Amino acid sequence: MEHQFAVLTELRSRAGMLLAAASIAISFLGRESFGAANALAWLAVVCFALLSLCVLAILWPSADRNVDVDPQALLAAHLVTGTPEPPRRTLREKLAAVGWYRRYLREQRRAERQAAARTPD
Repeated sequence: MEHQFAVLTELRSRAGMLLAAASIAISFLGRESFGAANALAWLAVVCFALLSLCVLAILWPSADRNVDVDPQALLAAHLVTGTPEPPRRTLREKLAAVGWYRRYLREQRRAERQAAARTPD
């Protein structure tokens, strides 16, 4: 829950920074675009307007972006679906697990050899 809230806060922060950077960039082009009929300058203004709308869509508070969880609804959904299936591991995850286990065995053998070498006869 806290992770979702942190991600949403970070997304809003980045969107605000993007809008600030675009505002600075468009401020340099604003005078030229309205003074002359340069197509690229007008394209930049249109892009800024579209970016502003996208950022406002992210920053605008909405009821469907609520990160609160109703414990009763969560429990009811869990009881209706039963116990969830265990996650299926991909081949990459299985190979990584085998690699970790092999490293563990190697380190265990090395530690046993070192312990045997330290013990006096």
